[in-house]
Amino acid sequence: MYNIDDIKLANNIFYYLVSNKEINEEDSPEYFRDYCESQEIMNLVKSQGEAFNVKVEKYGTTIYLIPNEDNNFLGFSKNELKKELCKSNATDKDYYLSQFVILTLLVEFYSSQGRDSKSRDSLRGGEFLNIISDRLKEAVEREDLEKIQADSGIAYENIYEKW
Repeated sequence: MYNIDDIKLANNIFYYLVSNKEINEEDSPEYFRDYCESQEIMNLVKSQGEAFNVKVEKYGTTIYLIPNEDNNFLGFSKNELKKELCKSNATDKDYYLSQFVILTLLVEFYSSQGRDSKSRDSLRGGEFLNIISDRLKEAVEREDLEKIQADSGIAYENIYEKW
């Protein structure tokens, strides 16, 4: 049984997450502490997340609201994202290339581990273009490319061709 105060607090925490996508220990110490120190509050917030087709996860000093892959309410559908990221006459190859570029960018900036996962503060445009070219070339030149593509569902050859 949950008491009404716990339910209200969990609702406030979940609302804050929906509004801000995250709760950081520095920015919202009360909500962060309430979530982390009370198993009841944590369970209620996670239960609300399940109802909204999202995950609520704590990593380090931040609690995140992470939409599930098929969540079109708090996330994007493939077509909506394609429309935002690519030109109006874009193909799926354009879309997948944009996803590869975004993931490469994230890996370049946040590939370290520990308290602060950020690994660098800046990256020159030309260097980034070279990194993308090198990674795509590496992928298509692998001997086990067909197996990798089948296992991951990523058509590296098509992405490289579009690049």
